[in-house]
Amino acid sequence: MIVVTTPTGQIGHAVVQGLLAERQSVRVIARNPAALPDGIAENVEVFAGSHGNPEVAMAAYEGADAVLHITPPDVHAANVRSHYRGFAAASAAAITATGVKRAVVVSTLGRGYTAEAGHLSAALEAEGIINATGVHTRSLAMPFFMDNLLNHRSSIKDHGILPLPNEQDKVLLTVATPDIARVAVGLLTDRTWTGQESLPVVGPDLLTPRQMAGIISDSIGRPVHFAQVSSDTYRSTLLQYGMSEGWVQGLADMGAAQNNGIYDVQVRDPHRVTETSFAAWVETTLKPAL
Repeated sequence: MIVVTTPTGQIGHAVVQGLLAERQSVRVIARNPAALPDGIAENVEVFAGSHGNPEVAMAAYEGADAVLHITPPDVHAANVRSHYRGFAAASAAAITATGVKRAVVVSTLGRGYTAEAGHLSAALEAEGIINATGVHTRSLAMPFFMDNLLNHRSSIKDHGILPLPNEQDKVLLTVATPDIARVAVGLLTDRTWTGQESLPVVGPDLLTPRQMAGIISDSIGRPVHFAQVSSDTYRSTLLQYGMSEGWVQGLADMGAAQNNGIYDVQVRDPHRVTETSFAAWVETTLKPAL
């Protein structure tokens, strides 16, 4: 039995689909079971609730061989660290109590980075909490998600601008969600690995944000320019969307850490580079969304 948290999220949903295609027994923890897509709800065992609730996690992990741990976003959370820590602590307690053998943890690149990095620091702390149980783990160490650019599709479409807080000429490592899911499925279905390892899951490109805008422009056939958003503008814009001060600060600190090279401190293994290029992702995902 494999437990998947956040089964309606981008990664969790793709992992559940991959596991079902492999004819695995799957159990999901869903805060809103009614949101599970057709074709999934009837083929998995559903536990209603949040895996941040120790009782829910304990019940769902009972009898499981492996768990996929993902911290779900909550833009209203007052403190990013506390948010990540709470979910990790509940998972860790359930793993210890139920004897789960393996955990795949969605984390981040950046081990060894010492400055505050907002959501990235929180993810690394959560990874450490689960590792402290002694369970066999593979922590998926990811850079910037290509799919995050879908949040800017209206700006790209209506104004020809790709806005990010990142520096325009600094390489920003990226990864596509389907590749993350494929790696996770492979690990969750492999019952031979042991120990604890941080596993970089990184796309093949070394592109700057300005180069990304150029690729988007070539794909859609009209000019798209990159615009670096100042920290103050970035913060005020996110606050206008109703995010909490703490959540916004976490995002601002993450952007600053990306500019300061957090993804450079953990060396990539060239044998673990994923297959989807940024150009391919633009063609298959971003362009249709525009």
